[in-house]
Amino acid sequence: MALALLAAACEPSRSGPGGSAGREGSPEADGSAGCDPHEAPADHALVQTATEPAPLEASGGAETRVVVDAGADIGSISPHIYGVNHRYPYGGFGIWDEASGDFYPRFLNNFEEAGFSAVRFPGGRIANTYHWKRGIGPPQDRTPNVNGGALQPVTNEYGPDEFGDLLERTGAEGNVMVNFGTGTAREAADWVEYMNSPVGANSNGGRDWAEVRAENGHPEPYGIHYWEVGNEFNSGDKVYWVGSDSSFLEKAQKYAFGGSTEFAEDRVAGYADHREGAEVSDGSKSQTFYIRYPPVEPDSATIFVDGEPWTRVENLAVAGRENVYELNEVTGKISFGDAQHGNVPPEGARITAAYTSGPHEGFVDFYAEMKEVDPSIRIGAAVHSAEFLSTMGSQYPYDFLVVHSYGIFNEKPAGPGQLHDLMMRLPKDQLKWLQHTEDEILKYAGAERAEEIEIIVTEYGPAPWLKRGIGQLDDPPDHYLQSLDVALYTGLLMRDWIELEIPMAEKHTLIDFDPENPPEGFTRVHKAEQAVIGPKPCFVPSATSSIFRMFTSMMGPTRVNSWVTGNPTKRIFEGTSLASLVPVSSVDEEGNLYLIVINRDRSAEVEAEVRTRGTDAASALELWSLTGPSYLSINTEEDPDRVSIERSVVEQPPESIVYTFPPHSATAFKFSP
Repeated sequence: MALALLAAACEPSRSGPGGSAGREGSPEADGSAGCDPHEAPADHALVQTATEPAPLEASGGAETRVVVDAGADIGSISPHIYGVNHRYPYGGFGIWDEASGDFYPRFLNNFEEAGFSAVRFPGGRIANTYHWKRGIGPPQDRTPNVNGGALQPVTNEYGPDEFGDLLERTGAEGNVMVNFGTGTAREAADWVEYMNSPVGANSNGGRDWAEVRAENGHPEPYGIHYWEVGNEFNSGDKVYWVGSDSSFLEKAQKYAFGGSTEFAEDRVAGYADHREGAEVSDGSKSQTFYIRYPPVEPDSATIFVDGEPWTRVENLAVAGRENVYELNEVTGKISFGDAQHGNVPPEGARITAAYTSGPHEGFVDFYAEMKEVDPSIRIGAAVHSAEFLSTMGSQYPYDFLVVHSYGIFNEKPAGPGQLHDLMMRLPKDQLKWLQHTEDEILKYAGAERAEEIEIIVTEYGPAPWLKRGIGQLDDPPDHYLQSLDVALYTGLLMRDWIELEIPMAEKHTLIDFDPENPPEGFTRVHKAEQAVIGPKPCFVPSATSSIFRMFTSMMGPTRVNSWVTGNPTKRIFEGTSLASLVPVSSVDEEGNLYLIVINRDRSAEVEAEVRTRGTDAASALELWSLTGPSYLSINTEEDPDRVSIERSVVEQPPESIVYTFPPHSATAFKFSP
C-alpha cells in the first residue's frame, strides 16, 4: 500500500515577503543588530527538528516517480567538492579577531555547521600579487601586500598560519594559490616547505622554512595537498608582467615557459601600492618607488620624471645636485636623492619607467621547484585555453587544470520569474563547458596523460550582474545573490560536480564585508553578496549555507543511480525545456541510502512516488526540507531563518512513499537500514 509522506512545514510561519525583510548582513557600525561575534549559538536554526514527525496518509500513488537504485554504484564522490574560495585581507574579511588572536566563535560555529570541506587561500585576483612571507610572524612585524585587483595596500593579519589553523580546527582540506603575477618559483617552493615540510628536512635548501614555521608556533606541517599557480592568468588585465597587449598564444606560452616583456611607459608604484597616483612625487626628500614587475633585465631601464629621462647612478651618496636615481634591478626599487646628493622629483611629478621585465619563470619552472620540495602535492595550472593546452601537450606535466565556472546566460530575462528559470537551467550549460574542457585535455595531453589530469573548480557561482552582450541583467532583484534561488542553483552545480567526479570545488565566496561599511581604505566597493556567510557581527548563514549543510550532512561517498519518470516539464521563455525534479543519490559505508531532490519549479509542487531498489527496507527515514516563502527569500539579521531546513524523522517508513515536493525547494532523504 502506498502512503503519502507530506512535506513538513512547507510554508514557514515566518511572515513577510521573501527578500524584503532587510538586507542580509547589515549591522550598524556599532553592532546594534544584537549579535555578539564572540558568542556562538548552541545550534543555529538552519536545521529545526520537528516536534512531531511528518504525517503519513494513505495514497493511491502518483504519476511522477523518483527511483533510486542503491545497488548501481556509478562513481565516487569527493569529500572536497563542498569547498569555498576565501581571501586573506582585512582579517580574512572579518573572521579573525585581532584582539584575541583567534576566530570569532560565531563565525567558526556557522562554518562548521555548513560543513565546508575545502578552503582556498589567499584568494583569486585579490591574491595575484601576494607575497606570503609578508604574512607570517608576529602581526606587528608583518608588512602590507598589494591587492591584485584594486591595487591598494592591504594588511596581513590573517596569513598562512591563521589559514592553517582554520584547516586544523575544522578538518577542511587546503588549496593554496601561489603568486605568479609578481612572485618567483623559489618563493612558491619556499611556501611549500613552510606549510608541508617537517622541521629539519630543509628540502628546498637555504633558509629552513619549516624551522621558521616552528618558531612561529606550529612545529608540525600543515599538509596542504593542492597548489595552483596564479589566478585567471589569461583573462582581462590579470596578466601582470606578461603584458595585456600579448596575444592569447603569447600569454599561454609565457605562462607555460616564462620570458620577458617590454614596457614602454609603465607607471611606477609604492612598496605595496600599485594604484594610479602612487607614481606621483610628493616632493619630499629621499623618495622611493618600485618598478611594478621586477626583475628588470640588466641595463634595460630608463626612469622618467614628467616625461624627462633621469640618469641612473650606482651610488647616490657620491652624486651631486643632479637628476639621478638608483635602481635595484632585482627588487625594482628606485631611490631618489635628498637635494644634496641627487635632486628631488618636484611635487606632483609623475614617475614612469621604460624597461624590460624579466626574465621570469613559467609554470613548468614553478612545477619543478615546488615538486622538488614535496613530490606528493598536486600542482594546477590557472590557464585553460586551447593555446595553453596545446603548448603543454603531453610533454609538460600539470596535475590539474583550474577552471572558474560563473554562470553567464545569453538571453536577457524579463523579471524575477524568467531569471529564476534561466538560473535553474544554467548549471547544465556549465556542465557542458566542463565536459568540453575534459575533451580539450584529452585532445592535447593524450589519453595516457589525460587520465592523470584532474579538473578543479576553485571559483564558481552566479553572475547575473555582469553586463555581457545580450546576456546583461540591468536590474536584478535586491540581494538576489543571497536568495533561495541561488541556493538551489548551487545545489544543482554540486550535483554536476558529483556527476563529473570533480575532486574539489570551491564556491565564491566564503565571506565578505558589509558593502555599506567596507574596511577603511578599500577602494573597490561593489555588491558583496556572493558570500555564503554574512559579515560580522552576526555572521548570518545565507540560504546557500543551508544547501551546503544539506549536501555535507545528507550525502555519502559513493554515488548510485537515480532517475525520474513522468517528470513535469515546462518550456521556459527562451525556448528550452525545464524538468521540475532533479535527483542525486548516494550510499555510505554503513549502508545508509541518501537522496536529494531539487524541485526547480518556482510555483508548482510535485507529488511523486519515491521508490528504492537494491537495499533492505528502511528502519528509519530522516527527511530534510529546504524552502522558504519565495524563491527570492533571503536570511537577514532580523530574520536569520527565513530560508532554513525543516527536519523530521519517521520510524518504520513504508517501502514505497509518496512525497509532495514543495516549489523552489531541496529535499533530502536518508534511509537507514
